[in-house]
This record gives sequence, structure tokens and C-alpha cells, in this order.
Amino acid sequence: MHGLSRLPDDPPPRRKRVVTAYLLWLLLWWCGGHRFYAGRIVGGVITVVMLFGSLPFLIMGIGIFGYVIIAVWAVVDLALIPGWIREHNAAIA
Repeated sequence: MHGLSRLPDDPPPRRKRVVTAYLLWLLLWWCGGHRFYAGRIVGGVITVVMLFGSLPFLIMGIGIFGYVIIAVWAVVDLALIPGWIREHNAAIA
């Protein structure tokens, strides 16, 4: 499980579902919700930072680039989601 050891009282890790990841993508693509679910925490945090970091630049007319990058990244994620979930489920099997 990504190199983290579990404590004896920890519940066993749960399998994740591709359908759930796609639903999160559909609803929360703009803030990386699907990335957090898939265990891609760093990518999710980067998405949130870009989301809020680009906000002040919208006033200057250049903040749209951050949102375009987030949108393109989200579209690329559509192809990556099944692999992320497969990798997670294989790691806990």
C-alpha cells in the first residue's frame, strides 16, 4: 500500500472502484476529487493549489491559463483512472 505500514488495529484497506472514480471525476474534476480517491494525493493538492492560485490572476486576464491546464489535466486523467485503480487494488490484494 504505497510503502506505508499498517498498525495492528487498522482496518484492512478497501478495494476501489473505477465507476466511483469516474463519478468523482464527473462531479469534482475541477478540484481533483478523483485524484484524492485514487490515492494520487500530490496531484490532487497541485490541482487545488492551481485552482485557488489562479483565481487572483483572473482579474488581470491571465488566470484562465491555470484553469485550462486543470481542464486538460482532467481530460488526460480519464485515460489514467483505470490504471490507478487497478494499481491500488493489486497493491492491497
